This record gives sequence, C-alpha cells and structure tokens, in this order.
Amino acid sequence: MIMLDLLSNTNVITIAVLTGLIVAFLLPEKIHFFLDGLILLSVGTVQILNHFGYIDFVIRETPLFTFAITFVMAITAEELLSESIREKGLVMQSLTFLTGVGIMLLIITPELYHLGVINFNFPEYPIIIDSIIYTVSGLIAVLAPWFAY
Repeated sequence: MIMLDLLSNTNVITIAVLTGLIVAFLLPEKIHFFLDGLILLSVGTVQILNHFGYIDFVIRETPLFTFAITFVMAITAEELLSESIREKGLVMQSLTFLTGVGIMLLIITPELYHLGVINFNFPEYPIIIDSIIYTVSGLIAVLAPWFAY
C-alpha cells in the first residue's frame, strides 16, 4: 500500500527520465553517443514541428524535460569536443568542434544564467534557433562516432 501511494504521488515521467539518464551512462560510448543524438534529434524535431503548427505538443513546458534536455546537451557538448580530437577528417573534426562550442555558448549559457550560476547572458533569440541546434547536434552526435575510428 505504501508503494502505491509513493507511485501515485511521484511523477512517473521523472522516474523514467532519471532512470534513462543513469542507464545511458552505463552503455558503451558509441551507443551512449547514439542515444544522446537520438534524444536531441527527436526533441529538436518535435519543437520544429510544434513551431510550424504541425503538432500541438510542447516539450519546454515541463521543468523536468528542460533539465534533462540541458543535461543531455551538456554531456553531448563535452562528448563532441572530445570526439573532435579523435576525428580523422578535417571536416568532421571542425564540425564536431564547432557544434560542441555552439552548444555550450547558445544552450548551456542561457540555462546557467536562468539558474543564477553566471551573471551574463546573450540577447534573447527565437526558440526555433534552439530547436535547430538540437536537431543539428543530434545528427552530428549520431554520425560522429562512426567516422572517428
């Protein structure tokens, strides 16, 4: 009976997201990178489709999803920067490096500002830019590990 009360009071989505984040760290690097890319690709695609009115689902309304997406973006930015060192071709090396830096500047910095961690921020820009960054970084995160080795 206590367990049922706990589950009814706890947001099941919160448990699912946190479990997914924990399990993702236990996976091999290429699979972890691929899953991060799929998450970002799906979030970016959903936001773009919402922006143009094709769907009515909004991801950014829930703080948990905003936290989870920001967390995945921070991990992906770090992975893209480290992956850029291992890339063989100059094009993929530059692309992964610039995407990692872009994620840090345009996605992580505003979130840190809103949390009060830093006291500077970039001027406000449309949310569609974030969605495009999510989509592009998701594609690069899915493709980059396969070209590195």
